[in-house]
Amino acid sequence: MDSNAHTWLKKYPWLQDDPARLEVNLGIEKEGLRVTSEGQIAPNRHPERLGSTLTHPYITTDYSEALLEFITPVMHDVGEITSFVEQLHRFSLDNTPNEWIWPASMPCRIERELDVPIAEYGTSNPGLLKHVYRRGLWHRYGRIMQCIAGVHFNFSVGSSFWPNLGAEALKDAQTQDYFAAIRNFRRYSWLLMYLFGASPCVDRSFIEAYPAKKDELEQLDANTLFKPYATSLRMSGMGYQSDAQASLFVCYNRLETYLSTLKAAIQTSYEPYEIIGLKDSQGQFNQMSTNILQIENEYYSDIRPKRTTHSGEKPIHALFSRGVEYVEVRSLDLNPYAPSGLTEEQMHFLEVFMLYCLLKDSPEMGTRECTDAQKNLNLVVNEGRRPGLQLVNQNKKMSMVEWANHLLDEILQLARCLDKVHGTGSVKAEAVEKQRLPLQGSQYTLSWRVLNDTTAAGGFQSFGIQQSKRIAECFNLLTAEQQAHFEAIAKTSLEQQKALEAAPRIEFETFLRDYLAGF
Repeated sequence: MDSNAHTWLKKYPWLQDDPARLEVNLGIEKEGLRVTSEGQIAPNRHPERLGSTLTHPYITTDYSEALLEFITPVMHDVGEITSFVEQLHRFSLDNTPNEWIWPASMPCRIERELDVPIAEYGTSNPGLLKHVYRRGLWHRYGRIMQCIAGVHFNFSVGSSFWPNLGAEALKDAQTQDYFAAIRNFRRYSWLLMYLFGASPCVDRSFIEAYPAKKDELEQLDANTLFKPYATSLRMSGMGYQSDAQASLFVCYNRLETYLSTLKAAIQTSYEPYEIIGLKDSQGQFNQMSTNILQIENEYYSDIRPKRTTHSGEKPIHALFSRGVEYVEVRSLDLNPYAPSGLTEEQMHFLEVFMLYCLLKDSPEMGTRECTDAQKNLNLVVNEGRRPGLQLVNQNKKMSMVEWANHLLDEILQLARCLDKVHGTGSVKAEAVEKQRLPLQGSQYTLSWRVLNDTTAAGGFQSFGIQQSKRIAECFNLLTAEQQAHFEAIAKTSLEQQKALEAAPRIEFETFLRDYLAGF
């Protein structure tokens, strides 16, 4: 290995002798609204031909019946991820005639909140639980906000990354290292917002639904509002923000502190939610509880430690019992020009960026550093393209561009190391090098391109419709084998849901109480 490789692997000396153990696991979860040919949110239920949203491994819904979510298996190659997501797109479009999939993070024009159908998952207790949770999101934050979409990037390394350890020691090592990666991500995630933020504007209907969010927005045209230097309104106060969660200080120094904060929020009642009430006058659940968080997934974080759950298991229990399995990056806007939501170049960069966060020294973060990291993120999502923008680095102000170039210098060294280890030529190094261009001028950023093309299209709604159609034309027809494969998965998922609904079960209210009980 060259000296740069040794530098990057010094925390893990066993990797220096066997760098092939440095295997990266990737996956994405891409959201996208189904819309009519006129660019309105699709009013119909999730098509049965796509399968059951409760049990399908790859095609489900997020908040709304209209908000598709495509989930890839764990993969090692970004080309495989792209191909798989495009096949899911093609299969979905083939089974939703006269519909498109909205390409942007901020939603299409939605004139009335009740035009957004809340996702249904059938009559089994797990299905009802998912629906009641979403009803809670409606009453707490509104339906239209829940139509904001993104793409989640899942990252982990293979178990061979660590030396031979016993099960408990391996669990602890993985958990500690992933939390170290999360801390570094929080230090540097502003860079992703500058490079990949793609939601600088929004349709007027969103502001009409949330007039308090109009602050500091300007008129781009009759039906579009924007922030002049913003990179990602989705990640700003325009997006997922919650007064109830504003007081939460989630510590990522250790698993125990992370879980204890979320546990307290799940168990602490919140007066405005008490006013909403647990049930309505007809006895239908308004929400799962009246606490700050219904479940841990309600916490709006830009990155999460994750562990695959067993059937009926709470995520917080899975983390406590078995530690962190992977991390989920949640801050990424949909790239409206990329059929898969992210380009392969973006995914190559994200792979190296996350490995950089894992391998780089990551001391625990105190309150001041946590506050500075959040301020840096807020500055870039709101003002990232402002000339001369400065951030705080180790208690000192520093030019964002200067800091970004320094980070890219280090990330590039790691990218070259990875290319050499995995025999990928220079693909990862080139993906990093290409991020220099946006630092030369904000007119080369993705957010500027979206804003410019929105203006040229005559508004955000027109831009979204145009891109929906263009992207739909990008997908190859499925082969007969692929078609049969996805049809079989859809059929199996429907059968699995019916089996769940036919099985003996306790009353839902008892099921919900048991689910929420304990730690």
